Amino acid sequence: MNPLNALQGVFQSPTLHAAAWGLVSTFLLCVLLVITKRWHGALTMDFTDGVQKFHTAPTPRVGGVPIVLGLIVAWAKTPPDVKEMLTPILFAGMPAFLFGVAEDITKRVGVIPVLANVNAGNDLAELIRTERVGQVCESYQLDELESRSLALLDAVEVDTQMSGRCVQLFNRQFSSEQAVRQIVTALSA
Repeated sequence: MNPLNALQGVFQSPTLHAAAWGLVSTFLLCVLLVITKRWHGALTMDFTDGVQKFHTAPTPRVGGVPIVLGLIVAWAKTPPDVKEMLTPILFAGMPAFLFGVAEDITKRVGVIPVLANVNAGNDLAELIRTERVGQVCESYQLDELESRSLALLDAVEVDTQMSGRCVQLFNRQFSSEQAVRQIVTALSA
């Protein structure tokens, strides 16, 4: 088989056709989202001030909707064997997508205390403890995780500063601005 035949075989792949359908669908839906922002903007526009803000002009917050709809179009066009593999992945991502859309529409972006179940000795465990922003379970034991959950609920009621520490930690280490700084530093080194 020569390289031309191999390339032709790739472009005749039903999976690639499905991916192309998803790509085109996502692109067109994103363009439609931007064109129609004057109608849905009251619900979906993100302004430039606040947590997780880095745009310089008001921007639609619901950009994930066209992406997921494009994934669904691609999923519908894929061969059965690929569809069987993608279905659990799509279902697993749906809760994050749905909560993200709810956050986008309500504009209630919250930084909340952390309940983490991590490997023993994980750096995140030390960070959560040092910053006093939540509870950590390092044993993978259900009873300890339950105990940590209850301790977190108690701490949230008693420690009125915990939410503020969560916001400060987010802004200091996990904000989009901080991520951009880290990327620029790494690229300029």
